[in-house]
Amino acid sequence: MHEELGIQKLGYLRKERRKMMKSLIKSLLILLLASGAMVFASGGLEQGGGGGPPNGLAISSDAPGTKLSGVVSIELYNFNSSGTSANARIVLRLRRNNDFATLYGEPTGTVDPTSPSASQAVITDTMVPKVIDRFFGNNNGIFTDDGTHDVRVKSLDEFGRVQAHNALIGDSIIILADIVIAVN
Repeated sequence: MHEELGIQKLGYLRKERRKMMKSLIKSLLILLLASGAMVFASGGLEQGGGGGPPNGLAISSDAPGTKLSGVVSIELYNFNSSGTSANARIVLRLRRNNDFATLYGEPTGTVDPTSPSASQAVITDTMVPKVIDRFFGNNNGIFTDDGTHDVRVKSLDEFGRVQAHNALIGDSIIILADIVIAVN
């Protein structure tokens, strides 16, 4: 009798958990769609008035080599009090013809959100060895760059920037951009 009640209760709890997960997933999708709509409605990131490459980044639109295109997501978090230092997480989804790869990275040091060129250097140092290994190496997870590859950003078009707050890590900024790189 007690076993039967236990089994019935377990079944009920499983149903409730499924309902809760479905509700959570729906809420997250609504939140994602709403934040995407806000980003597009606000025009995404506005280009700085420096007259140089977008946002002070080194862009080589005429760089020769094998073209890889995709999307990069950069999350800046754990800002210092002056906002000149933050940790970063990078997700880079690239495509070369019909070959797709999603690469993840976290720089060992911090980035300076106030200096796009310095941030670009740190992020490049983190991600380039992974790109070389995945698309031009033996894809064995040993992320070393033999120094023979020249990797340059051909274009970077930011289409979204979301500011968020998390009780564990504080404020964060997530930047989404279309990216094209050339590997020669």
